[in-house]
Amino acid sequence: MAIEVSPALLAEQAGLARQEFQAAGRTGEFPISVHLPVLAWDGPDAWDLIRDSCRYVAWKYEDMEGARGGASEPRLPPPMTAAEEDALRESVILGTPAQVASTIDEYRRAAGGDLVFIAGLYFPGLAWDVQCQAVRTFAQQVAPLVRNLAADVAGG
Repeated sequence: MAIEVSPALLAEQAGLARQEFQAAGRTGEFPISVHLPVLAWDGPDAWDLIRDSCRYVAWKYEDMEGARGGASEPRLPPPMTAAEEDALRESVILGTPAQVASTIDEYRRAAGGDLVFIAGLYFPGLAWDVQCQAVRTFAQQVAPLVRNLAADVAGG
């Protein structure tokens, strides 16, 4: 399962994995999976909604690395540099439902067409009503678009 991967890097990794699969004499299906954070949003810039949550989650792993056995009060992450914010934003699929569906389809094509896509739809600290709307938007708008994009390729 790939995480923190671009479509181009996924295509490279999937190609190598398939080569090894075939070199080992194996045949049959070889699905590729990715797990990426996703926010489909019709309002103003979706990044503004989830920036702090994404920063906290990414930073918390760094923070925990050196906190073995510590019992201190929870800390907040330090401010992000512009480069850190750019990299973090690039690691999230976000935009309108059509933009999100198109990006997911780009990953499907990069994987060779057989993709198990796991959408990370939970953002800690995001207001509950916003979180629920984002999940509904994904289910009601993005998922059908993704299925249609894949069916268009399969059908013709």
